[in-house]
Amino acid sequence: MIAQDLRLGNIVKGITTDYCKVYSISYDDVSGIRFHSEGSTSSTWSGGKGIEPVELTEDWLIKFGLSKDEASSNGSVRYNFRYQRLTINLHSDGEHPVFFEGNCITWVMFVHQLQNLYFVLTGEELTMQL
Repeated sequence: MIAQDLRLGNIVKGITTDYCKVYSISYDDVSGIRFHSEGSTSSTWSGGKGIEPVELTEDWLIKFGLSKDEASSNGSVRYNFRYQRLTINLHSDGEHPVFFEGNCITWVMFVHQLQNLYFVLTGEELTMQL
């Protein structure tokens, strides 16, 4: 994973299985805060080495506040964003199409990709609902 793919606030996976929220990005390194049941700690990864993208799953969509659409079909499950003209279909193959006003605009595989796309389209951060 390279630092240029990330924005502040993106969720990534650190060297351990902990999830981290990126809080600083520079040319040489990425820094993040690991969040886990014992609290949060700070970590820095040189050039983005040691961090991995987080696979997008139903659990993540629910954490981001998306709602399941009962009209899902074709072996995929559709989820609606709070911004109603935007939807995502969760496919079992790991590549998930994102639709704006019914038109497929891109495919995403990872949490940080969805976070970045949501920001570009709405001007708002996609944050977890705790």
